[in-house]
Parts: sequence; C-alpha cells; structure tokens
Amino acid sequence: MLRFIRLAVMALAVLSMPPAHALFGDDEARKAILDLRKQVQDMEKRLQDMQGKGVDLGGRMERLEGAQRGSLEIANQLDALRQDIAKLRGQVDRLQELLNEAVRTYPQEPDIHHLMGWVCTQQARYDEAIIHFQEAVRLKPDYAEALNGRGTALQTLWPCAVFFPPG
Repeated sequence: MLRFIRLAVMALAVLSMPPAHALFGDDEARKAILDLRKQVQDMEKRLQDMQGKGVDLGGRMERLEGAQRGSLEIANQLDALRQDIAKLRGQVDRLQELLNEAVRTYPQEPDIHHLMGWVCTQQARYDEAIIHFQEAVRLKPDYAEALNGRGTALQTLWPCAVFFPPG
C-alpha cells in the first residue's frame, strides 16, 4: 500500500510538471529534480508518520469503543434502576394512601401513628412525622419506639432540640 501511494505521488509530481530541461538549463533541471525528490521524500515521511499514528489511533479507537460499550451498559443499568425506583415510589405512594386511610379509620391506634411517623421520616417529612409520633405517644405513653422516632425526627429537624426540647 505504501509503495503504491509512493508511486502515485511520484507519478502525479512528474506528470503535473513540464519536463525540467524544457524550463531550465541543465543545472537548473538537476536542482528542480533534486527539489522534487526532496518533496517526495518529505511526503513519504509524513505518510509514514501518519500511518504510525494511525496504529495509535486504532488502539485509541478500540479503547474508546470499549468505553462507549461500558457507558451504554451503565446507561442501560441506570434506566433499569430508574424503572425500579419508579415502581418503589408507586409502592410508597400506595402505602401512604393505605396509612392515611388507616389513620382515618382507626385514629386511636398508636401503632398506625407510629408507622405513619416512620414513613414520614423516611420521606424527610419530619414535621408530619413528629405529629404522628407524638400522637402515638399520647395514645400509649410508654411506647418506646414512638418516643425514639419522635426524638430522631426532632433531632434531624432541629439539631439543638435535644438540648432545648420544645414545650
């Protein structure tokens, strides 16, 4: 391939120029031929350099393609995770609806208020969590899990509430 390109470059150079002796004297023709040879050698060297870089580019291309495949795999995994999260959010929303209905149906049940407080805490709705934990403690004053949940929600919402409890 390199030999063919070299011959093509030389042929183009020779064919595109009128004969050197027709334009110049013998010394000038010799100089023109030497310049032409120099140009061909420079082109050959550049071509070899480009081919040498082509090997590096091929290796880089393979690495980039591998990285692209890895990126595509990660993107597919992210899509699957997003779908799983959407399903879980749907389940949490359904749980929230069921708990709201349970609180309306059984307002005097401390376990339901405790569970509702826990769900609100998981959703970072600490004000609501505190209200439900407080209601669970009001209904059952020795309810340790509800007291602990209320303390955790208070501490998360107001870090200094541990030192200066409300009320």
